[in-house]
Amino acid sequence: IGALADWPDLSALDDLMQIVQTEELRCQVIALRSALRLMQNNPLPDRQKVQRAKQALPAGSRIEEKQRILSFLSQIKTLRSLTAAAGCLAEEDSSLRSAAAVAVARIALPDDTHPGLTGVYVATVLTDALNALPDETLQQQVRDYLATLPPTAEPVTKTPPDGFTALFNSKDLTGWQGVLLPPYDNPLRRA
Repeated sequence: IGALADWPDLSALDDLMQIVQTEELRCQVIALRSALRLMQNNPLPDRQKVQRAKQALPAGSRIEEKQRILSFLSQIKTLRSLTAAAGCLAEEDSSLRSAAAVAVARIALPDDTHPGLTGVYVATVLTDALNALPDETLQQQVRDYLATLPPTAEPVTKTPPDGFTALFNSKDLTGWQGVLLPPYDNPLRRA
């Protein structure tokens, strides 16, 4: 594992990720840290970085390693990384929840190089993360950013124009009938 840990390019990444998911704790920690270093120091599309980090999250058996993965994700400002970090907001461990909230805030908030993420999903995740943020300054930044986002829209129920009947009542499938399997289906009657 020592040779893989010091590997200079991405060719060792698959092997390191395999060790992260299967080996003993000591090897897991070394492999995970090396994999994160390789992904950070070599050109790899953000989508693949997030995918690898998501693979490693459940495999990380120690809180410290999951926090390290969340810190790595916080540098990738995409909806995929936001979704991956948001998955840890429901963790029982308060330090992991805090790390996830910080990652969510860093991903979503604007900075010098990124305008910030927007949308209803982003607003929902930031709102969920707000109470878990350990820093009052970061909480205020999130509140200020949430104030700039468009309000979350309530679902719009549309009424059909005069002379038309709605096909769906927006609640259940009352009045709907699926295509029946033979011998109960009658294509002539359906037409």
